[in-house]
Amino acid sequence: MSQEYAITYTKIMPGEPSGQISDLLEDWGFKSAEDAIREFNKKPLTPEYIRKELWVKDTDTKIKKLLKEERYSGT
Repeated sequence: MSQEYAITYTKIMPGEPSGQISDLLEDWGFKSAEDAIREFNKKPLTPEYIRKELWVKDTDTKIKKLLKEERYSGT
């Protein structure tokens, strides 16, 4: 079983019905969990980019699973 990891963002987007747009792909290029987690931890959250998620995808079945999520707290 081969896996890939991705980091996605949710961004505040005036004009969108929900006021935000999610699943903005940062990168599907991570082959190891360690590299993906390291990069995820380095990615900042801001008042504009309010949520980030770390996903894993089985490359055979294409099934995705959310591993980690962080939200902007404003502090």
